[in-house]
Amino acid sequence: MNRFDPIVASDNIKQSYVDYITTSFDIADKEYAKELRTQLEKEGFVAKGPYLDVSGSYKTGESLSQLIASGIASRVFAELEPVAEQKRELKLERSLYLHQVEALKKAAAGNNLVVTTGTGSGKTECFLLPILHSLLKEKEIGTLSANGVRAIIIYPMNALANDQIKRMRRLLRNYPDITFGLYNGNTEHARAKAREPYVRDFDPTLNINFLKPDFLPTIQYPKSEENIFSQIESLTSEAEIQKWTKQSTSFFESLSDKLVLRDLKGTEWVNLNLYDSLKNKEFESTTVGFSKCSQEIWLTAHSYFVEPKVFEILKKQFIPDGYDIDFPQRSNIYGLYNREYSWSPGYKSIFQTSYTEVEIKIGGKKHIKETVELPTFVCTEDGDFVVKTTKKQIEKLVPHNVVRVKVVPTYSHLLWEEEYDASQKETTSFDVPCKEIIEYLHLKQREYDGYYFNLDNELVCFDASLSGMCNGFLIRKDFLQPPVLVQICLFLCFL
Repeated sequence: MNRFDPIVASDNIKQSYVDYITTSFDIADKEYAKELRTQLEKEGFVAKGPYLDVSGSYKTGESLSQLIASGIASRVFAELEPVAEQKRELKLERSLYLHQVEALKKAAAGNNLVVTTGTGSGKTECFLLPILHSLLKEKEIGTLSANGVRAIIIYPMNALANDQIKRMRRLLRNYPDITFGLYNGNTEHARAKAREPYVRDFDPTLNINFLKPDFLPTIQYPKSEENIFSQIESLTSEAEIQKWTKQSTSFFESLSDKLVLRDLKGTEWVNLNLYDSLKNKEFESTTVGFSKCSQEIWLTAHSYFVEPKVFEILKKQFIPDGYDIDFPQRSNIYGLYNREYSWSPGYKSIFQTSYTEVEIKIGGKKHIKETVELPTFVCTEDGDFVVKTTKKQIEKLVPHNVVRVKVVPTYSHLLWEEEYDASQKETTSFDVPCKEIIEYLHLKQREYDGYYFNLDNELVCFDASLSGMCNGFLIRKDFLQPPVLVQICLFLCFL
């Protein structure tokens, strides 16, 4: 039986935080990067402790099912989550703390109450259970459908409110009779602005949950069956790891088959947004803290429209080990609903132009010398940190020349975080084609979100993740042939 070691756990949390900082704020200069990690790993710089804080256990009372049987809690509690006990957000058979039981009893009797108890004692249930009990009692007598606000929960921090709204979504996802909302400093007061990102058309979760398309092509996506992680436990040196990363594998060698897919009718589909990954299922994280450890490899490919002359420039810059071009990431669209994407005034206000400039570093690289100031962190006797700098001459590589060109991402990513029926566990999101594809090919959506048809009612492009086919945005290859579109370039990035 594995025992919890607080010293090891504390070191893991500290190291995870150091890794988080050094990877989130990547420093190209090796001297700066080395100095930053040295300072972060000094004793007491990032974290002190661990400190042991012992708290007593709390007395328990009846379970929710016992309170239902005794008539104290509404019988509708049992209908909130039609799943097995272990999957319930609100467990029926688990004993509640005594102060939670007393809070429910006093509130059900019409009494006001104040609860003062320690951290981790379940104070939330002390007000959540009475609120739900009152609402479910209204359901029993038939008054729940009447308009009106029944309860207001005030939190001192947005983070607490966000956590609670997620819990409410899980708890009430199968019970649309009870509605709820989140109001904070970001909530718009003007009616027109308040409606803008929410009530534009209708809730897309209804579409995704209840409409199942029967017109999709049958495509067999290439799968990598080999266990490329089988040797990883035996690797003990940096040289062995580097050798392992360069060995051939069908996961990467099948790239061309993942970019251009063929359905059972022989029609070819191009993957404009490829994402594929393999995770080591045998590896289990032992890290304690905010981050989780995993062993995973992945392959991504993004696509852009460019003019033919730009395409020729781009081809010359690619090298076997990668490229030195900073391509823009996809646009995440929150303020628009899918059905008004590409044509509405809202779209035009967000996308003044579809083109995005990128820098291409050409002509190889050259060495230059530069004098820089390196920071040194010094701890004073008072425990404060001061920064002192020392000048040092360094040598670095810079490109001979930088050219700026314009590209158009072929797709955008639609995000929809609000929903009316409390049915979604995660944010509804899917890829949509760029304005140029929609307008040039005269594409329209029918009753299904995320599936685009031409004027002849032919399916032209769709997000394959909506149907679970694969992670990618697919478009029929024959619609990408000249003169339909001038040129399409797929820029690949291997990580």
